[in-house]
Amino acid sequence: MAAGGGLCAWCSKAGSGTEQIYTKDAWLARGALLACSSCHTKSYCSRSCQKRHWALHKAECARLKARWLATEGERAAAAERTCAERKRQLEEDTVL
Repeated sequence: MAAGGGLCAWCSKAGSGTEQIYTKDAWLARGALLACSSCHTKSYCSRSCQKRHWALHKAECARLKARWLATEGERAAAAERTCAERKRQLEEDTVL
């Protein structure tokens, strides 16, 4: 799930992908949004937009990071359930 609904938090430009990209090289290659590496809740289309938005985002970033870390276990469990379901579905499709 992309932060901010797939739009840059500063200029509202949509990325070419809806997924968050956490490395600059991947971002440049895909044209997707670059996520805040601290809180993971805001996305940016460029480093320039991230710098411009920092004055507004700085105050909420620590709070959002705490919430992100608090729900990390829930996200991991959901990912495991999804993976297990896909594996089960693949096995069912293979048997049929």
